[in-house]
Amino acid sequence: MRLKIELALKDRRLSLNYKSLLQGAIYRALQQDHTLDSLHDKGFPSVDHRPFKLFVFSDIIGSSVIEAETKTMSFLSNGYFEVSAYDDDIIAAIARYYQTHPEVILASQNIPLINFEIIPDDLTHRVDKLICKTIAPVTVYLSDGLKTLYLKPDDPRFIASLHANILKKLASKDILLDCEQPFEILEFKRRSGHFRNIFFEAYDLTIAINKVPADYLRMIMNAGIGAKNSMGFGMVRIAA
Repeated sequence: MRLKIELALKDRRLSLNYKSLLQGAIYRALQQDHTLDSLHDKGFPSVDHRPFKLFVFSDIIGSSVIEAETKTMSFLSNGYFEVSAYDDDIIAAIARYYQTHPEVILASQNIPLINFEIIPDDLTHRVDKLICKTIAPVTVYLSDGLKTLYLKPDDPRFIASLHANILKKLASKDILLDCEQPFEILEFKRRSGHFRNIFFEAYDLTIAINKVPADYLRMIMNAGIGAKNSMGFGMVRIAA
């Protein structure tokens, strides 16, 4: 399940490095629910010593102009972002928060909330190949704790890593699957992404997802693909 949050951003300015601001707004909403207030620190059960948060959020989608000198973006229109989670309770908690909080705090700005909309899953009849596009760039890398190697989408290890990551996320929910990797990269474009002062090499993707078990597809669509989903990387949407 996902939530679309529309903000009054026209004529406002935000840092290009706004992902941590959106994440902060999400955690602020979740902290009001005592059953979810530990999500930030603990996440879901660790797999290979890596806890998963199992939520993801998109870029801010709206018309804007980038100002390179100040590293900011000025909005020419209102905008929105989406947040999705494998567990519906997370989305329901955020929605409850915004029923009584008419603003979203981003840095020092109180941005008026125009509207929010819960978007239910619509995956039951989608059993064959799906074409999806990212609405938050995907980052995939290998690390030995000292060095980080970012993988490109045309590297076979990129797709293998996407698949292994989904299986681990499912395992964190006690769902063990044995299936072939379903991804085909149709198009990609390199982007650099930042979270606070951390750089990530990332890619906008158009991907095909072949037939997979329902739990696998639900994890892709609601928790994201690749790494750092809870930092705003790897959210996908079914292409129109």
